[in-house]
Amino acid sequence: MGMIYGYIGPTLSGRTLDLEIISLERAGATVIYLEGQIDSDKNKALKELIADCNVDDVVLVMHLSRFGDSVAFIVQVVRAVLRSGAHVRSLGDDLDTRSDLGFGIAIAFAALDENRRQMSGPDELGSGEISEASQRSVGRPSVSATKLHYALNLVARGRSFVEVADRIGCSVATIYRFQAASQQGRRRLKEAPR
Repeated sequence: MGMIYGYIGPTLSGRTLDLEIISLERAGATVIYLEGQIDSDKNKALKELIADCNVDDVVLVMHLSRFGDSVAFIVQVVRAVLRSGAHVRSLGDDLDTRSDLGFGIAIAFAALDENRRQMSGPDELGSGEISEASQRSVGRPSVSATKLHYALNLVARGRSFVEVADRIGCSVATIYRFQAASQQGRRRLKEAPR
């Protein structure tokens, strides 16, 4: 198992975070990313957290609403965490993407958000890395990045490439290509100076 990170979103001035910090620590968080007050640098700690996530890490929050104030933004954050190979666990919402049900719920919301993004424009996080994974070559049938991340998760859980390809409706080669591109992207991020 990887690292367990905690995250506490922007807070109003004067609000005490002691109970939230204690709850995250009791749930296993060894590092807690804490946003500043609402008027501070928007999502600085969240962007750092997503950049630090690796395969099998877990991001703990008290409630999914701690990520942001809109459902679309929360879904984008969860998608970014899942793309890194990490998982999201919300203590108050009883959601854990390490379970099949929790992962399925996250994938369903991500698919809805992907449709919204195709109709409206870029991500709110303002980070090119988040939408970069969904780019396609011209001429190939499109398979959503969300489905491909789901496919990699199934493969990591021991399913065969053939079974997974049949399940999501693509070729085995598509899954192999996406897996290679994901691993190459992670290597590039790890090699980048901080």
